Amino acid sequence: MLKNLLFCTLLFAISCSADRDELSTVTPISTLSSAELSEFSSTMLSEVNALRTQGCTCGDTEMPAVAPLQWNEELSSSADRHAYDMHSQKFFNHKGSDNSKVGDRTFEAGYSWSTIAENIAYVPGDIADVIDGWKKSSNHCKQMMSADYKDLGAAQRGDYWVQVFGTQIGE
Repeated sequence: MLKNLLFCTLLFAISCSADRDELSTVTPISTLSSAELSEFSSTMLSEVNALRTQGCTCGDTEMPAVAPLQWNEELSSSADRHAYDMHSQKFFNHKGSDNSKVGDRTFEAGYSWSTIAENIAYVPGDIADVIDGWKKSSNHCKQMMSADYKDLGAAQRGDYWVQVFGTQIGE
């Protein structure tokens, strides 16, 4: 199952320089009920926080246990926008079809970030499968384990998965 994983190894911990006013907005149509969305967010958050509170090895780097993340709806909205975009436009990249970057998308979703990062995956499976794949990728694993991030949002559209990690200005 994991041999079908396709992970982008370029991870973003960036500051954005794009003119945010020139970016077009993708308006995703939610296909999840509020109960399904709640189950998705709680499962994703639980899986990531289980990893964070235990600590793990990311590639050759021992990552100590760190504080759990909090779910953030703005980050979730940013993740959903990008997952929807990749799914509907049939591409796989950190840069959106409108040339947006993770920082642009999260800013537009209302999250005033000081630190931001994104994991993406294109893989069939469930949350546990995707987390396991990201855990086996050193850079993706380090994103999930980084103490630099306080908040998490995530989304899935078809086989496209997006996690967005952030810390708001002043935190």
